[in-house]
Amino acid sequence: MNESNTYENLPIAWKPSDEVIEKAQLTKFMEQIGVSGWDELYQRSIEDVESFTAEVLKFLDIKFDPPYEKLLDTSEGIEWSKWCVGGGLNITEMCLDRWIGTDVEDQAAIIWEGEEGEVKQVTYKELKKQVEDCAAGLRINGLEKGDAVGIHLPMMIETVVALLAINRIGAIAVPVFSGYGVSAIQSRLNAVKAKAFFTCDGFPRRGKDIDAFSIALESLTDCPTIQKVFTIGRLKEDSGLIKQKFVDWSVLMKHGSFGGWKLNFPLSTDANDPAIILYSSGTTGRPKGIAHVHCGFPIKAAQDMAFGTD
Repeated sequence: MNESNTYENLPIAWKPSDEVIEKAQLTKFMEQIGVSGWDELYQRSIEDVESFTAEVLKFLDIKFDPPYEKLLDTSEGIEWSKWCVGGGLNITEMCLDRWIGTDVEDQAAIIWEGEEGEVKQVTYKELKKQVEDCAAGLRINGLEKGDAVGIHLPMMIETVVALLAINRIGAIAVPVFSGYGVSAIQSRLNAVKAKAFFTCDGFPRRGKDIDAFSIALESLTDCPTIQKVFTIGRLKEDSGLIKQKFVDWSVLMKHGSFGGWKLNFPLSTDANDPAIILYSSGTTGRPKGIAHVHCGFPIKAAQDMAFGTD
């Protein structure tokens, strides 16, 4: 039995109204490229990947400076495809700067709810300011374009700020699962020769406080390339550490806010410069790293958000 026949026999859980269909982003995109139905849309996406992707970039209003010279280059083989070759793109400008001065700037960019029930939110305008301060703080602390920076944090607003700030200065974010043990953290930081590291004092999980900081601290004993450790107080206001290598989040942000107004702009990055290095869990062998560029994973995520979670 093929897949389509399997689904034909299942009850329909929800069917969009005509009004929902009319207002849907996917409907608008189909009108843009001149297709009338799902099957035709799918065929267009697989028969002419290059022109389909160009239409997606147009629909999402992704801007390049300078413009890309070639949309898709497979000259080194399909597994080494390069997109938007020659184009300039720092993805944080598309996430933040584009909304300033529009109605969107005062809308919620992040809504966070902690396990304790506390709820916080920041607008796009507020998020941009926090990212600028963090980015300037990183540069004041010696971080530069191309440096790898580990992120060992739970789900927090500061996690998003750190990620975007790292990319804003052209550095490479390396997320490290907050539940990893010492050896798992060490292997990933050493593989990318991480220059800095974000961590926190701990976080609540299923009613218990997890001591993330002790694990992070032990991990750093065998990570010789780490020069700065940025600590965030998730359970307390600050980590209480006063050491040259350790910088509290509040200090990082304060330095960026007061002393880094010349350093908070997005650094010029190529569309194919690495933005994030993600590692597999390592459950099936040695952890495998995947490098995502500014014109890769972030734009695919934007496409999925526009069409899949509209």
